Amino acid sequence: MRYDNLGYSPQLRDTLSDISNLTMDQALAYASVLHKGYRVVYVDAANSGGGQDGKSWETAFDTLTEGINQARYDLGTTTIDDDKNQHAYIFVAPGQYNKTSYTSFSGYGLHIIGVARGNGDYGVVVNYALTCTGAPSVLVSSGAELELANMVICGDEAYPLLYFTPNADFVNIHNVHFKGDGTNVTYGIQFDNAKHVTVRDCVFEGCKTAGIYVNGGSDQYFIYNRIENNVIIGSSTGFKGIVVDSDSTSYASVIYRNYFDISGAGTGAKAIDVNSTSTTKSCFISNNLAVCDSGATAFESTQKGMWNNAQSAAGTMTLNVDDD
Repeated sequence: MRYDNLGYSPQLRDTLSDISNLTMDQALAYASVLHKGYRVVYVDAANSGGGQDGKSWETAFDTLTEGINQARYDLGTTTIDDDKNQHAYIFVAPGQYNKTSYTSFSGYGLHIIGVARGNGDYGVVVNYALTCTGAPSVLVSSGAELELANMVICGDEAYPLLYFTPNADFVNIHNVHFKGDGTNVTYGIQFDNAKHVTVRDCVFEGCKTAGIYVNGGSDQYFIYNRIENNVIIGSSTGFKGIVVDSDSTSYASVIYRNYFDISGAGTGAKAIDVNSTSTTKSCFISNNLAVCDSGATAFESTQKGMWNNAQSAAGTMTLNVDDD
């Protein structure tokens, strides 16, 4: 996707372009390091021919759901492979993957990798149509060691674009563009539990409530995670870039070097709002930058460990330092 004429600032435009270029070489590198015995499944929306078994590009599945199911099941069955040492790679060709039902999956060691240079019209785009009803999000996952990379996920329903329920353990999400419609989509990612999760080099835009939301409640955790080097854009009133709910147990996570544009979201908007009551241990929040409206307090945390974050409003830069 090109960002030249979308009205973004030069700094933000350059950041978006850098993120969008982290693609083809990286995806091809996965293929070169696959160990013998790992499952490999191919998906290509343009493949309309018969004999689709996902074993090659020539016989690739034409839907993402087919590819994921083939990868997570024991070969030739509909039984989930529960071998935690087994990994499966789903390589997805550039194209428009238009969905009218959500994809729900669980399991271990699934790697869903877009094989494309760039995003938008030239990459892997998962489109979730408004005709869907009763679905919790575009992709719903529960499992461990999931990787999701190199694609755009679009939606226009009042749900998260990606929802982890109940657990996200050892999950790696990178170079994914979460793109809501600006009116209905609530969150880019919602976590009920997040442990050892990395979200990096991603773009979040068009979500009306928050870019990343960590749910609260009994036995809800946000621990040992890294959220870094992402771009999060939101202008709905009261929008928050990253929210960790007050009822969650959170500590030992790092939120580092993210860029937030929350201009137009009002004085109640926040780039980062960590209001977890877990105060004996803390998350570390550092070197984040937010552009916001005058009077907004972009960075707030009930915990120790917030340091060296900066917010800019009406051309004035303020360093937010809070180490208490």
